[in-house]
Amino acid sequence: MEESRMSNNTSNDAKTMTECILALIDGLVAIALSGKGGTLRAMSLKGGYPDTRTDPESDDVGDIKVSKSKANKYLKTYVQTAIDSASFCSDMHPDMVDTPAGLRHLREMTYTIQSGKNKGTVVNAWVYALLRVRRADKRAERAERRVTALAKAEANGGQWFAEGVTDKEGAHVPYPSEKKAQKAWCRAHFGGEWYEPKSEKANRLAQAVVKQGMFTEAELARSGTAGTSDEEIIAYAQSLGSRATTIKGAKAFLARQS
Repeated sequence: MEESRMSNNTSNDAKTMTECILALIDGLVAIALSGKGGTLRAMSLKGGYPDTRTDPESDDVGDIKVSKSKANKYLKTYVQTAIDSASFCSDMHPDMVDTPAGLRHLREMTYTIQSGKNKGTVVNAWVYALLRVRRADKRAERAERRVTALAKAEANGGQWFAEGVTDKEGAHVPYPSEKKAQKAWCRAHFGGEWYEPKSEKANRLAQAVVKQGMFTEAELARSGTAGTSDEEIIAYAQSLGSRATTIKGAKAFLARQS
């Protein structure tokens, strides 16, 4: 069978993940319609969705040869993923992949995002459903890696903590390494782009107050509040601008200020 090269690597540069997945879907559709094999650049086409990186030159992205039969199989799997994960894809059916009209319909189905920063944006329903599944999978993978890394840190001297970096309950957030704790401290004190300008990055990391092992009660309330009553700690926090009315909230506020 003659093989035509249908690579998405020329249009992958500086694209969002949504655009990358759409490019892979379009590449598979082109192969399915042409009847000729093709080559797509991705991490994997197996599983419930096509997976890749926004940077086409990443080490784990490579050329994948795809026949017409494989293209059909992948596309049907992706349709089923969308059906199973999103109510707005309930009108889809894997058999749509078998006809040009069906494929066209899948590509033309839209969905208006209902919440978040992209609320009101009209997107391709199929691709958006796959993107949400991929996002959930990647989030779960990161969480699993974090649990493993924290357990390893605990077995090697203890987890790391950044002064003032707490969760919504006021508890200090654990990190698997000193470096990650330092970066968390910098984000809390200098914002999400704490590493800019580059000339200040090393200096800011050096300022980070981190330690291996939990902060003590005295360290949490280091603003002269250790040993005072709960009422005094709450009053002190409120004098600094806190709206906390409980000792837990007051200590969390003071920890963030330190």
